Amino acid sequence: MENEDGYMTLKIKNRFESRKKSKGNNYVCPSDWLLNQGKCYRFSTFSKTWNESQRDCLKLQAHLPVIQNSKELKFIQKSLKSGQPSWLGLCITSPGKQWVWINEHLFVEQEIFSVIGPIDNMSCAVITRNQVYSEDCDSKFNGICQRDAV
Repeated sequence: MENEDGYMTLKIKNRFESRKKSKGNNYVCPSDWLLNQGKCYRFSTFSKTWNESQRDCLKLQAHLPVIQNSKELKFIQKSLKSGQPSWLGLCITSPGKQWVWINEHLFVEQEIFSVIGPIDNMSCAVITRNQVYSEDCDSKFNGICQRDAV
């Protein structure tokens, strides 16, 4: 498209969706991410191991989700692609058998939700539309990436 001076101008689509108001602040997420409570979420439809999913998120400057409240839990459950089970950023990687979030905070059972099922030294949490359960970290499920909105 030419402007009045005869120069070509390009319209470049902004890679961020329009700003959304949340508690008086403007937050922005990349166009293929969902915004909720100041965080951006990307729901994958590719089944991968927990480690593969976390690596994919790191490439996007994100991580598997750390759930901090019941509103966030409900948002993630409602947003799951086709209701498919997906990895959370919660795992057990030591003989102490304590659930730990990827930000190294201990998971407090029943504070927001409980993890159903057996736990082993290499268990990771999977979320569905109505529960969170324990799975072998080498199983393959969809991933969810989470990062702060800007």
